[in-house]
Amino acid sequence: AWRGRPVESVVRGSSRPLLKKMLKSARDGDPATRFDINHLLDGGRDLPVQYSAFSVGGGQTVLLGRDLRVVAELQSRLLANRQSLERNARHQRQAEAHYRLLFETASEAIVIVDAGSGKIREANPRAAAILGFADTGLGGRKLSALFQKHQQAEVQAMLAGVLASGTPMTLDLSGARSGERLALAAELFRAGDLRLIMVRLSQPYAAGGREAETDLGLDAIVRNAAEGILLTDEQGKVLWANESFLALAGVPLAAHVVGRALDRKSTRLNSSHERLSR
Repeated sequence: AWRGRPVESVVRGSSRPLLKKMLKSARDGDPATRFDINHLLDGGRDLPVQYSAFSVGGGQTVLLGRDLRVVAELQSRLLANRQSLERNARHQRQAEAHYRLLFETASEAIVIVDAGSGKIREANPRAAAILGFADTGLGGRKLSALFQKHQQAEVQAMLAGVLASGTPMTLDLSGARSGERLALAAELFRAGDLRLIMVRLSQPYAAGGREAETDLGLDAIVRNAAEGILLTDEQGKVLWANESFLALAGVPLAAHVVGRALDRKSTRLNSSHERLSR
């Protein structure tokens, strides 16, 4: 279909300046140079070809080309993958910023412990205040070292038990510095390949005995329930999720759901529920 037509008519308009430059270079006897030219096919499709031009005498020029469609497809996929990675990285940064804000401003005292070493990776200001340290004074310390010597083995045993069984455990101790009673509630959670233990600290008797103790028990029941539990605001945004919900929805961190609308998770929850039902 191209025979007899001007060569300019079978290339994209954007490629015509390159085509003219390539033909002139061949007629002038310049060393062969590669030029990427886009042909226009039926249906508006492109045929990218990398050409070298040679003058063969008698005013004739031979264009020797290589089909670049495979290369163009790979480049397109690479660009799409890069854009996907950039979007994922942006969403991850947003989730981490949201997590950091929630962690730092939470009224609960929370300590994040490395499950293997027992060392504290993070502690929010509320936890640091209860334990009698500055905000930055807990990182890298062993959690057990913050308590009295005769209680350190109990703390280590609790962490080891949580790591071995994967089930939450609680412990009632005296604080290392203040001497007040502290309730520790530890549970294993996922953060990529990291095995971490989240330890919640509370002072069960600070508000007057049995009432506070009962509240702690109710909180533990809800948090450790086998059923997935969500707490939302009036607009349907997630405020809190227990570990069972995260496992059901296949979500590694609570920060990935907190602050998001519940309906964004509905499809995934339905499919998870169907798998569990079967």
